[in-house]
Amino acid sequence: MTRRALPITAVVLTFNEEKNLRPCLESMAGWVTDLYIVDSGSTDATLAIADELGAKVVSHKFETHTRQWRWALATLPLRTEWVLALDADQRLTPELADAIASAFGEGGSSGETDGFFLNRRQVFRGRWIKYGGYYPKYLLKLFRRTATWSITTSTSAAERVNCAGT
Repeated sequence: MTRRALPITAVVLTFNEEKNLRPCLESMAGWVTDLYIVDSGSTDATLAIADELGAKVVSHKFETHTRQWRWALATLPLRTEWVLALDADQRLTPELADAIASAFGEGGSSGETDGFFLNRRQVFRGRWIKYGGYYPKYLLKLFRRTATWSITTSTSAAERVNCAGT
């Protein structure tokens, strides 16, 4: 299915992610308006891959995951209201990309919605971990940047983006 560009800016955090970055970026190719890489000083082929695939690369020293996201959302020259926030080892399935396109409809708007929780599939050594609390796990990864009010570190040491209605 050919997708049109949606009013979404994808932001991907990286540090030496040459093994993961290509499939991550390719899963969004052609249907996000802008694509940013926030890199923490990679010394492998991460930056070359990002450049090859048309991502805009900015560098920022890593302190914590939460601070990296706060910096990205406050500093990047985002042209769209919507942000898709991913790590380099995450990617969108074609089914999820289709669902996002459908949610944005023909006019490229998602109405009154401020964010979408995406159901993460944890894959380890090529196998989907379906049990043990790993699935389903819903994460707010697609949101209106104007609706976010905080980014915190949860008890599991992962960041949590909070927006209106969550």
